[in-house]
Amino acid sequence: MRTGFRSLVLAALSAASMVGAVLVGAAPANAIVGGQPVGIDQYPYQVSLQVNRTHHCGGTILNTTTIVTAAHCTAGIAPWKLFVRAGSTYEASGGQLVPVSSIVQHPSYDNRTLDYDVSVLKLGKPLTFDSRTQPTTPAAGFPPAGTPLTVTGWGATSEGGPSSAQLRAVDVQAIANNQCERVFGATTITDRMVCAGVAGGGKDSCQADSGGPLTDAGGALVGIVSWGNGCARAGYPGVYTNVGSVAGFLTEHTARTAPASAPAMPSATAPTGNGLPVQDHY
Repeated sequence: MRTGFRSLVLAALSAASMVGAVLVGAAPANAIVGGQPVGIDQYPYQVSLQVNRTHHCGGTILNTTTIVTAAHCTAGIAPWKLFVRAGSTYEASGGQLVPVSSIVQHPSYDNRTLDYDVSVLKLGKPLTFDSRTQPTTPAAGFPPAGTPLTVTGWGATSEGGPSSAQLRAVDVQAIANNQCERVFGATTITDRMVCAGVAGGGKDSCQADSGGPLTDAGGALVGIVSWGNGCARAGYPGVYTNVGSVAGFLTEHTARTAPASAPAMPSATAPTGNGLPVQDHY
């Protein structure tokens, strides 16, 4: 769920110009936000993470038994409540519906600031790989500013609006962290966070896209949808977990098999960062 807004008391009028200095301008669009419907065969690593078989967050396939998502998507939820739907363009039907057997939340995850916002899920049975269900590879680092990236999901198509039954994708661009820090504050954007968006707003991840993939042109996973100030607002890019910065955690837990049982994750409180409200993309 959305948990309010995180925006520092900066000059709002200057925020747009600062991000715009890094990005090629793009006109706002009315429908993820600003994207278009796509098929799962185009993004076969995308999954729907479901609570009681209802779409909750996105996730990304790393191997037949391992999914990576955002930690705020799993906080306070017992593994037995979670399922993963893979290989379907539609979040409510089709593909493979597989139970989650365990959750490994990053030990340094901070539910106030959303630092280290990453969890690894182990599945109760292996996925069957085919043209619609495939793994992707975590990137070693975040690409340079201006690099084209793609974010996918079944989230809202406008801020506060309805989610999409069909998978959608939107193209954004990498933003340098020093530029992102000028918008959100240097103490808010940590080394585990990266930003992506377009200068004029109108293209972004949104509610229920959390945990889903931000990928480069080759399909490598560079970010995990985490939080933002609203959705697709001009001057406010989306904030993603920096996959390269948590590579050791992913490597360790991708190789492990799932334990027979796992405790529920600790309950999450409404995140706040540096005394300011946080808007996540849950």
